[in-house]
Amino acid sequence: FIYGLATGALFVPIVFFTASAAPQGMALYASLLGIFARFVGFCSSIALNNQLQLYTKGAIHEKLRETLTETNSLIPSVWQDIQNTYINAGNDMYVAKNASAFLFNKLIKQQLFARAVRDYYDVMFVVLLCVIIALMLLPRIRNVVLKLRKNNIPY
Repeated sequence: FIYGLATGALFVPIVFFTASAAPQGMALYASLLGIFARFVGFCSSIALNNQLQLYTKGAIHEKLRETLTETNSLIPSVWQDIQNTYINAGNDMYVAKNASAFLFNKLIKQQLFARAVRDYYDVMFVVLLCVIIALMLLPRIRNVVLKLRKNNIPY
């Protein structure tokens, strides 16, 4: 929903503005170019998002695998607490062991997902911040380049 709203509120006026600025004979090609750019941007953003999500999930999975070893003293106590909860609820030992293993794996998956999402949004924040800074500095950089082309060193 948010992506569609942003596309409608931002990209459509940009295409209209670009098409209206083009000569009349090229207006059709300008709108087609705008649609093509939107499609390429959409596909590349999906590819980048999928790649970053896989990378962050893999990195978090590797970090968690290093910390979850049999020598970790917290794992047996957590596992025993989950088993005791199931036993106190009236289940037998076999059901308690299977249910505690299932719940423990589910807790690990939730932790992996939460950390991967956090790392993904950290990366997205840094990329967005870099784009905003580049857009803010672009006019100044362009002015310096134009002055240097005229062989006028402003310093």
